[in-house]
Amino acid sequence: MAKQSDYRKLTPAQLNRLGYSPTSERYIRSGDTLAKKNTVSRRFYDNLSTKYKAWGGRHKFERRYDIASYRFFVEKDAESMGLGPRQWRKIADDPRNSDNIAAFKAAMAKKRGGRAARNPNGPLGKFLVRINLRQADWTFDVGDTPPS
Repeated sequence: MAKQSDYRKLTPAQLNRLGYSPTSERYIRSGDTLAKKNTVSRRFYDNLSTKYKAWGGRHKFERRYDIASYRFFVEKDAESMGLGPRQWRKIADDPRNSDNIAAFKAAMAKKRGGRAARNPNGPLGKFLVRINLRQADWTFDVGDTPPS
């Protein structure tokens, strides 16, 4: 698997020679010949970054608010930590934040449904424990009524 350090940014003169706009961001693997087929876009280059690895790539990080329950989970997480709206917005823009990753995984499990969403040890169950809406030692499925 390639890493970001394997690539270098093209200069405006190189971009112009290949037919790209001089203001575009394109990258080429170090050692490859200068040809259009060897270049990659900025988005591809960003996906190679380790900070987006837990998300499954930058494209999923950018589209995280398309999942209806993600914002709700992030807000509940912020409430449980005692953060106001401004403070959690700063946190929500950091792709390396473990709270965001946990909320994203819980929201994806809820979106997919099925056994992963109901598993007490799954991402949604772990997230509910994290925000104190569920106890860690509960073994019944998420969404079921606790036994009395």
